[in-house]
Amino acid sequence: MSNTDSLVAVKASDYNLSEEKEKEALAIISPYTQKMITMQDEFTAIINGPKDYANAEAAANLRISIKKNVRLPISKEIDKFSLEARNLTKFYSAVKKECESNCKGKEAQLKEIEDYVEKQKEEEQNRLQEERSAEIISLGGIPNGGLGVLDETTYNLVISGLKAENKKKEEEAKVKAERDALEQTWIKKLSPIAEYVTGDVDYSTLIQETFDIIYERALEGKKQAEAIARAEHIKEVRVGEMSQLLQFIDPAVDYAILTDDEYTMFKGEALKAKKEKEEERAKLDAIAKDRQEKLSKIDCVLPFDECRDMSEEAWLTLYNKLQKVKQDIAIRCQDAMDFLLNNGFTAIEAGMSATDYSHFIGFNHFNGLESDKELETFKTVVLATKDRELKLIQERKQAEKQARELQDARELEEKRKAAAALEAEEKRKAAAAPDVEKLKVFAQMLLEIEFPVVSDTNCMKLLKDSKGLLAKINKYILDNLKQ
Repeated sequence: MSNTDSLVAVKASDYNLSEEKEKEALAIISPYTQKMITMQDEFTAIINGPKDYANAEAAANLRISIKKNVRLPISKEIDKFSLEARNLTKFYSAVKKECESNCKGKEAQLKEIEDYVEKQKEEEQNRLQEERSAEIISLGGIPNGGLGVLDETTYNLVISGLKAENKKKEEEAKVKAERDALEQTWIKKLSPIAEYVTGDVDYSTLIQETFDIIYERALEGKKQAEAIARAEHIKEVRVGEMSQLLQFIDPAVDYAILTDDEYTMFKGEALKAKKEKEEERAKLDAIAKDRQEKLSKIDCVLPFDECRDMSEEAWLTLYNKLQKVKQDIAIRCQDAMDFLLNNGFTAIEAGMSATDYSHFIGFNHFNGLESDKELETFKTVVLATKDRELKLIQERKQAEKQARELQDARELEEKRKAAAALEAEEKRKAAAAPDVEKLKVFAQMLLEIEFPVVSDTNCMKLLKDSKGLLAKINKYILDNLKQ
């Protein structure tokens, strides 16, 4: 069994793929399924562990690890593998399309020759089909679709058979008419008691002596059926009456065959036994109701049937035990509440709430502790939560203080830098004042340069571009001096 079997149960053979393809696909995800195997013990421990804050945090970390290190990497690798498979399928489809295109042209030319010959043959067969169908219909026959392909000898045999069959039908019709008249006479006589005839009657081969025997037996069957029906009616009535008394009668007695007096006595005894059973049941139900009321007063529930069927000794033992358990639970509940009050909790509706941090414990979390061990576990969890929350509050306050100090230092440094920059700019402008005037004069001189007069097109273009460049330089100088 491979290492991937614990995570992947599908087989390549289920998808008509070879074992080599299965190994190739599983090899891609093997490194990640190995990681899943190494996490199995931790997974089992968390699943079987307690449902508390520490185990919940461990569960969250393991879930994120499985997603990041197993599921997502496997999905990514399989997507790359699937892309190569789709490209290969496209290549095969292109080859198939080109082969089909080349072959279909040749097939079409060959099919033209076949269709021409087939059409000539079909026209001749249609002509023969029409002629022969008309002849067969005239002889009372039903033509089929294959007459056009029969040879002449076979067709003549078909015609001869139809003529012989027509003659035979005429003779049989005469004999049948005579027999039908006799059969109708028998059927009319037998119809009132037909349901009592045993077996199937073949009127086509019946003779008078046999019919008389069948008739007498049917009359006897009718008498017997009427006697059985009367007995069945009596049985049905008695079964209906006794259906509610079955548990109070002797199953060995067949009450359907008793005389009326015997049945009346038998039924009376069953009704008496039923009444006694119901009175006994009513007493037990009253006891069960009383027991359930006592249990409800100590917040316990027991099915009605169990309360009714339990002996008095067993009931007293159980009730005393449940009372003791109820008292112990109440003591532990009060102990838990005192413990919470002593550890910074205040009582509110439906539970207890911590005063120094955000934490609520519902009443149901400590009302129902069934052992001292559960009580100690509850206290341990409360203290651990308290320590953790107070530590988080202290750490958050420290972090907020450090952030404020860092922000104050950053703002102070920014103000210092802004003041220094302003002072440097003022000094630069004071030092550069004579130079600024010189650059303004230079910029103006650029616009006052006297250009030569030229007639060549290229030279004229160069002079025009030069004027534009000088104007841009003038603007660049003046714009930057403003700053």
